Amino acid sequence: MNINNPNDLYHFLIGHGLQRMSPESQNFVNSMSVLSRMCPCDPPAAKSAQIHTCNAQYINFCSKAQSYASILLNKVNNTRIFFYSNKQLIASIGRG
Repeated sequence: MNINNPNDLYHFLIGHGLQRMSPESQNFVNSMSVLSRMCPCDPPAAKSAQIHTCNAQYINFCSKAQSYASILLNKVNNTRIFFYSNKQLIASIGRG
């Protein structure tokens, strides 16, 4: 399974009820929720800063994903999950 960007991870975590799995997942989901509630009337700099925060939280989660491999992999039929950022592999987890 591929997680290609923060949006993919957000939907995966929410869809499987994993938003409270770890401090990293909570921080990431919270930052994405803030971004989703922003409106077009918000200053562009504020939205850009929130996107940067979301990307940083995404990378932080990916860097720690191996610690939660058993929980994450139990939610998919695949033996590996690959995490990408800007089409570059940044992390992967697998069974055994």
